[in-house]
Amino acid sequence: MAEPPGFADLSHHIQLHIKALGRETNNLAYGYAGALMLSRPPSLGGPVSHGSGIIIRYGPSYSFLTAAHIVEQGRDLASADPQARLHLAAPNGSATFTIGDRLRHYDRSRDLAVLHITAEEAVSTGLYPYDLLDWPPPEPKLGEQVYLAGFPGEGRSQIGPKAYEFLSFTLGTQVSSIAEDNFKCVFDRSEWISQNGAPLPPSALGGVSGGPVMAMRDLRLTLLGVVQEHSDSLDIMIVSTLKSIPLTAFAAA
Repeated sequence: MAEPPGFADLSHHIQLHIKALGRETNNLAYGYAGALMLSRPPSLGGPVSHGSGIIIRYGPSYSFLTAAHIVEQGRDLASADPQARLHLAAPNGSATFTIGDRLRHYDRSRDLAVLHITAEEAVSTGLYPYDLLDWPPPEPKLGEQVYLAGFPGEGRSQIGPKAYEFLSFTLGTQVSSIAEDNFKCVFDRSEWISQNGAPLPPSALGGVSGGPVMAMRDLRLTLLGVVQEHSDSLDIMIVSTLKSIPLTAFAAA
C-alpha cells in the first residue's frame, strides 16, 4: 500500500494501525470485484478473455458495472460468432447471457457500461453487492487514498472443461490528478501484488479494466469509479468516474 502524506512523521504505533487498516480495506475492496468472461460455449472452444467489474444493488434491482470496452469486445466476439456469450464468474458455475439481453447503459467515450443481472445471478457470485445509497457518487479528492481491485489476465487459469479460476489484484494508492470524467493514480510497480503475493508485470493487468476503485468515507467503502486503462510506460491507472450514468440505468427494466 502506498504511504499517505505525512505518514513518516507519525509514531510507529500509529503507522502499524494505518498499515493494518489499509490491508483490511484492500481485502474488502477485493470482496466487491467480479470477473466477466467473454467466450464461445466451452464445448466449442475458441478464445477467452475477461474484464472486471462490480455488482450494484439498487432497491430490488442488480446490475454489473464495468468498462464499455469490455462490452465492446463482447459485441465484436458475438458479431463473429452468434454463439458467443458473457459469463459472470461464480464458484459453482457462471451466469451466462448475451449483451443484447442485458445492456442498460453504454458510453464508449467515458468507458462505462451497465448490464442488468438477476438477484439469483448476483448471489451466486458470492460477492458483496454495492448498495447505492445516493447518486451521483461523490467526487474523488486529490491525494486521497483509493483502493483498486480486479482480475489480471495472467491470473486466469482453466481448472476444468467449463471452470476457470481467477487470481485477484489489489492496490492502495493516491489520486494524483482529476479531470472532468476521470482521475489518475500514479504508483510504484512494487505495489502491483496479486492474491498469491507475487509481483505482477505490466502486461498482466489487462483483465483489471472495469474493476472497482473505492475510498473509505465515513467508515464506509465508497465507490468512486472503475478502471478504464493502464499506461505501462508511465505507471498510471486511469479511472472513469460515474456521475454521467443516469440512476435509471440501475433500476429494474
